[in-house]
Amino acid sequence: MSTPDHPTALARPRRRPMAGIFIGCLGVLAFILFVILVVGGISGEEFSPQSFTRRYYSYWQIPILHIQVWPVRNEPASNSVTGYLTQNKFISAAEGPIRWDLVHSSTIRSVWQQGDAAILTRYLDTFDPESSDYFWITWTKTHGKLAALFWPAVARLACANRYYRLPAVFDSALVAKDPKQFGPALRAFIAKKNDQP
Repeated sequence: MSTPDHPTALARPRRRPMAGIFIGCLGVLAFILFVILVVGGISGEEFSPQSFTRRYYSYWQIPILHIQVWPVRNEPASNSVTGYLTQNKFISAAEGPIRWDLVHSSTIRSVWQQGDAAILTRYLDTFDPESSDYFWITWTKTHGKLAALFWPAVARLACANRYYRLPAVFDSALVAKDPKQFGPALRAFIAKKNDQP
């Protein structure tokens, strides 16, 4: 009976090449990175009712799993209306911790989520082509006494997270004429509690 020249060679199990495993892992990581770069970018805007300021944010996450893989980056968002209101003391910063309410959040391809603060920012962003300025700056300059009552009421509703009530307040401001009547009407409207949307 003949024996093989190298008996130990037959007994060794065949090993998968380490280079192939390494290349495979690199391929998987490259694919995950590609997916994150293509569809994992999240960005949006937030509004602080306490300071009446806005900011942009962005970060990266693994899609579907929603696992964040990069820290959130914040950047101030300038708006002429909020700047005008705070500089001219129509709005004063509220006490307490700053809260950031969602305006909108988007992926690279589409709007992902819209927050209640978008109700207010839509009004603040309304541009008036006739005056070449934002509508509510023009209105505030024209109706100073009404504006002194109106904007603090807007800020109080936003701080109370009752953005859904703001359209009625903005509509009432457009038709208001007499500050003596407008002030009590605003206070009564804000004091009303049983106002589920």
